[in-house]
Amino acid sequence: MHPPHRGPDRADPAGRRLASPVTGLLGGLAAVLVPLRCPGCGRDDVAVCGTCRERVLGGPLRRRVLADGTLVVASSPWRGPAAGLVGALKERGRDDALPVLGLALARAVAGVAWPAEAADGAADGVDGVDGVDGVDDGVPRGGVLLVPPPSSWRSRRARAGARPAEGLARSAAASLRAAGGSVTARSLLRAVRPVRDQAGLDRRERSANVEGAYRARPLPAALATARVVVVDDVVTSGATVLEAARALRAAGADVLGAAVVATA
Repeated sequence: MHPPHRGPDRADPAGRRLASPVTGLLGGLAAVLVPLRCPGCGRDDVAVCGTCRERVLGGPLRRRVLADGTLVVASSPWRGPAAGLVGALKERGRDDALPVLGLALARAVAGVAWPAEAADGAADGVDGVDGVDGVDDGVPRGGVLLVPPPSSWRSRRARAGARPAEGLARSAAASLRAAGGSVTARSLLRAVRPVRDQAGLDRRERSANVEGAYRARPLPAALATARVVVVDDVVTSGATVLEAARALRAAGADVLGAAVVATA
């Protein structure tokens, strides 16, 4: 096993001077060697093309009710561009897909938290979101709190320790705040035992894989009146959402439902 790479010593000013030019050179070489393509359709020279953006953001919201009564709202079907964009973000580090995916998740959150005001067809923003006054240490009182499930080991390995689910939650929260909502994102869940990646498991295996696997941190007083929405990239069997909602409710959270980019 090769030892971990160490960057320039912090005490070395030459290393600091070289870091930016070298990073820019590597980025330029990557652009030449790996041409930019839309991960939804493969169109050249665009991060996410307008057609794929419209397909992910422009259709009607999709609603499911899970076995425990938890409502799940999705912005898009999984088949099509959504699968390509999510895969690009999680597996290949394509952060340029995050703005569209974050907006898609924001649409779904609005469908859970503000169902009467959610604009199903809005592709350019999230409309009709009413904010809730009152913020304590950055957490909205009576507002909406987005909580992603813990990232899988496979996802963290693919992103060198990064947690794309958390980035997706923060992006959605930012879009909703820009539209006037009192929304924040926090990572309150942790896995208390090893969990396999859900990909490739059947419905029964998915349920057994995550059953009892999550625990929520005790809710601070400032979160006591927040309405919680579990957020994720995709829902298939619903096992991950069910376990996340169970753990949050066990910690005293008021869980409204779940919002996802896509439903399979």
